[in-house]
Amino acid sequence: MSNVSHATPGGRILRSVLAATGLVVAGLAASLITPLALSGPAQAMAALEATRIGTFDRPVYMTPAPGDDDHVYVVEQGGRILLMDDGVVRETPFLDIRDRVFGPGDSGAGTEQGLLSIAFPPDHAQSRLFYVAHTNRKGDLRIDEYRRKAGDPLAAKRSSRRKVIRIRHRDHQNHNGGHILFGPDGFLYITTGDGGGQNDIEDNARKLNTLLGKLLRIKPEPSAKASYSIPKTNPFRKTNGRKEIYAYGLRNPWRMAFFKNRMILADVGQEAREEINIVKRAKQGSGANFGWPEWEGDIVHDEDRPGPDPAVFPQIVLKHSNGNCSITGGLVLQDPRLPDYAGRYFYADFCAGEIFSTIPKTTPKDNKTTGIVMERPTSFGVGPDGEMYVSEFGGDLYRIDPQGQ
Repeated sequence: MSNVSHATPGGRILRSVLAATGLVVAGLAASLITPLALSGPAQAMAALEATRIGTFDRPVYMTPAPGDDDHVYVVEQGGRILLMDDGVVRETPFLDIRDRVFGPGDSGAGTEQGLLSIAFPPDHAQSRLFYVAHTNRKGDLRIDEYRRKAGDPLAAKRSSRRKVIRIRHRDHQNHNGGHILFGPDGFLYITTGDGGGQNDIEDNARKLNTLLGKLLRIKPEPSAKASYSIPKTNPFRKTNGRKEIYAYGLRNPWRMAFFKNRMILADVGQEAREEINIVKRAKQGSGANFGWPEWEGDIVHDEDRPGPDPAVFPQIVLKHSNGNCSITGGLVLQDPRLPDYAGRYFYADFCAGEIFSTIPKTTPKDNKTTGIVMERPTSFGVGPDGEMYVSEFGGDLYRIDPQGQ
């Protein structure tokens, strides 16, 4: 995709018509899927159930660590990371930075702030390094590097903190994004919200001179000049835009995933649509404009604010009129206990609560309900054996199991 082409008013009208019919636009817009088109689970597929395995203080992310085959790292929004082994939670936190986090426990803080995610680099077993995304005491989004203790592999060295990047976010408490994840290329990807408020009032998402409303990609290794470096293949590296930007036009991306050559990015809508974007990471994702605020899902939101590039349409759209309100992006299941679902992407909506799965191609196939309905699901996660977890806003954590196991 070109990074210099411009959308014309006629092009916006054409894309609106094509989006309404689910046709392809420049090879990027796939047929849209709405809940009304979803079918029930095929009888050949094993039935699933959600098994409650514990209760936490607002869990928002779960992940394993390279070299640790026993634990799930559970991120609590208030500022703790806990270790769980087969449903048993270790009393002493792996990391406790509640005093550094501006989150729901603080007076005046919004429920979208706090400790948001953790990411382990591929060489974590050797380097002992890891990264956390959180909002600091001023409300800014911050990515910090920490190191696991050499003498205690079940604890982080709190004093090892090194600032990687800080993004100013003080005007509003919502739309922080805050997911960090190492991609298959070894670089750190970072999602950021548009800065909050309604209608992207600061006009951040489509502008290339700010890091808000973006998907960023960096190499978090310090140099003599900076706390991180810019990958040579970043799409805006040789432009006047911010070199960290990998894609833009995002409102509040809540969870991303990588699978084979695909990048899956869920973006929370405003008042009408929730969306999931499934693109080929390097060919379609690099430099992509995901449309906000010109587009909300598959409908025009503000035609007077197009991005520098034509919008890439989402592959899955959930309508608010069907009870949806906030997409909870998921991940691709690799649980060996559930071979029928191997390679399927699981996702849900915070309000509707029903969990769906699909084959995550750039034109999704075989989109189905799993039959599982949660109470305000906040995040999906995975364990060291590939098992999938889902957290609820009230604090309960569930594992997706074969029914009757």
